[in-house]
Amino acid sequence: MFGKPKGKKYHTRTIEVSTYEYDARRLAVEGRLTDNRFQESHLATGEKRRPGILHRMIIRLLVDRKTLAIEDLHVEMPSVPRAECLEMSGSLEPLKGRRIAQGFTSLVKSLSGRGKGCCHLTALLTAMGSSVIQGYAAAREEGEPIAIADLIAILGDSCWTWRAEGPLINQLKAFSPPHEANGHLTGRTGQMDEREKMIIEAMKKEGKPMRPGDIAKKAAMDKTEVAKIIDKLKKEGKVTTPKRCFYAPAE
Repeated sequence: MFGKPKGKKYHTRTIEVSTYEYDARRLAVEGRLTDNRFQESHLATGEKRRPGILHRMIIRLLVDRKTLAIEDLHVEMPSVPRAECLEMSGSLEPLKGRRIAQGFTSLVKSLSGRGKGCCHLTALLTAMGSSVIQGYAAAREEGEPIAIADLIAILGDSCWTWRAEGPLINQLKAFSPPHEANGHLTGRTGQMDEREKMIIEAMKKEGKPMRPGDIAKKAAMDKTEVAKIIDKLKKEGKVTTPKRCFYAPAE
């Protein structure tokens, strides 16, 4: 380990996310990203910039307390290096109505990544996703306990410790009473999560059977993850195989 850096500092990026009470049904979440350069620098096209703030961006979300659906979204970009950056202030609008759940990061990247949006807004919103979960859990401490089914939906496959088939998730499953098979976040049996919706939507937009690799590119997701989800959707009857290795929505 090389230890704590002692040299000259060139740049700092800070991301701060706070969750607030909005009303009995919703939470307000504010995220702020700031890039600070501590020396004179140049943009990629050669323009000289004085030391100071290069990016300052703010995203505010209005989130349903029960489903974690984004009811409203507002973007501010007080400091950007170019006027063209401001054209992307509306790039996150398609996320209204979406739930912050498994697959949220992939969803954000698919809608605003790869030249379709602002990489700094994408970085901020993806960081906000996991923070919203923390804020949701903190807010729930004031009321009824979080349903075990919801805990599993939140924590499952979020990291190594909470991997889907790991001992901690299995322990939660063992504790889950039969009447709690579905919580606020899991919804009714058979409801698709965001990753499954992304795959179905990608196939619907294509309008013809697709290979898993092509679906992965269209949905901006990992090919291995897509293959696993397609297998699950196929078993549930939500995806068909019109011909070998090609898939389409079951409608």
